[in-house]
Amino acid sequence: MRNKIQLRNVLRQRLAFATVFTLIVGSGIFLTLFFGNNNKLVAAVNGDIRSISSGNWTNLAIWQKYNGSTWIAATSVPSNGDNTITIQSGHTVTINAALTVDQIVVESGAILDLPTGITLSLRKTTAPDLKVYGIFRNAGTVVITSGTNITYYTGGKYQHNFTTSAGTIPVGVWNAGSICEIYGYTTNTLMPAGLNQTFSDLKWNCVSQTTNVNFGGSLTSFTGNLIVQSTGSAELQLASSNYILNLTGDLTLNGGVLSFNIAGTKTITINENGNIFINGGQLKLTSGNTCTGNFNLTGNYTQTGGTFDFGLGNSTTGSINISGDFTQNGGTLAASGTGSVGQIVFNKSGTQTYSSSGNTVTGSVDYTISSGSTLNLGTSALFGRNFTLASGGEIGIGSSNGITSSGSSGNIQV
Repeated sequence: MRNKIQLRNVLRQRLAFATVFTLIVGSGIFLTLFFGNNNKLVAAVNGDIRSISSGNWTNLAIWQKYNGSTWIAATSVPSNGDNTITIQSGHTVTINAALTVDQIVVESGAILDLPTGITLSLRKTTAPDLKVYGIFRNAGTVVITSGTNITYYTGGKYQHNFTTSAGTIPVGVWNAGSICEIYGYTTNTLMPAGLNQTFSDLKWNCVSQTTNVNFGGSLTSFTGNLIVQSTGSAELQLASSNYILNLTGDLTLNGGVLSFNIAGTKTITINENGNIFINGGQLKLTSGNTCTGNFNLTGNYTQTGGTFDFGLGNSTTGSINISGDFTQNGGTLAASGTGSVGQIVFNKSGTQTYSSSGNTVTGSVDYTISSGSTLNLGTSALFGRNFTLASGGEIGIGSSNGITSSGSSGNIQV
C-alpha cells in the first residue's frame, strides 16, 4: 500500500525538465516514466520513439526507442508502425522525405519542420495524430485522413513558411493561447487557403515581405486575436471593395502596415469587440480616394507608437467609434490625405477614460462625445481640430485651465 501511495504522489508531479525515472512497484515490476518539457507526465510504453538531438527525420542516429524497460538506440526511423513519437524540447527535426505517420508529439521548445516539396500524411488513430506544444513549421503538403486531427495547445504554434506561393493552412484544433503565424511570405500576393478556422491568435509576421498581400475581403468574421508583427517593406491589406469585418478578439499592431481599405469610392466597416493595441507600424483606415471608413470599437484603444491614419487618400473620411477607454502614450493620429478627415467618437453609455502623453496629432482630427457618454479627461490634453460635446454628453476636467480656444494649455486644445 505504501508503494502505491508513493507512486500516486509521483504521478501528480509536473516537472519542467526532461528526464527518465525507473520505479520499482511491488516485486520485480518496472515502470519507466518520461517527464517532458510540456509539463505533462507520460508513461513510456513498448514501441515509443523519441528524439535525442536535432537532424533529419531519416537520420537514424537522432532517435531512441523504448523496448519495454529502457531506452535504446533505434534500429529504424519512426513510422506509423511505432507508438508515440516525441520531438523533445530543444530539438528541430526536419521531415526530409515523404512520410506517413501518426501519434507525433512536438514538445514545448521543439520544432517539427516540413520543407517545400515534402508531403506529410497523417493517418487515423484513436488519439490526436499531431500534438503541438512547440512549433510545427510548414512549407510542404499535409494530407489529413478522415477522423485525423492536428491539435495545438497553449503556447503551441503553427508557422506558415511558404514564400512565393500561398500554400494551405492544415485544419487544426486551436486551443486558447495557440498561434497560427503567417511567417514566410516574400513575393506571394495571395492569401493562404485554410483561413476559415477558429484560431486563438492569427499572427502576420513576414519580415521579408516585399509585395502587398490582400485578404480580398475573405476575412469577414474572426473570433480570435489578430496580431500584425511585420509586413516587411510592404502592406497587409484587408479589402479592395465594400467590406464589413467583425473581430471578436484583440487587434494588435506591433509593426508593419495594415490597410483596411485601399480602393476609391468604397466603404468599409470594422466591428471590433476586443481591444486595439498599436505599438508600431501603420494602421490605415482608408487609403483610396473618397473612401469612407467606420471602425466600431467595443474594447479599449491603446497606442504606444506607430501611426493610425484615418485618411491616406484624398477627400476620405475615417471614423472610430469607441465604447472603451482611450490611451495614447506615443505614436501619431493622422489624416494625411488632402481634404481628409479623421473622427474619434466616444459613445459608451457611461464613463470612459481618456489618457494621453507624448502623442502627436496631424491633419484634421475631430472629437465628439455622444449623448449619454461621459469622458473623464483627468489632466490629459485632448487636442485636434474640432471638439463637439453633444447634448446629453459630459466631460470630466482635471486641468485648472479647463478648455482653451487657442494655445497649448488646458484639457482640450484646438
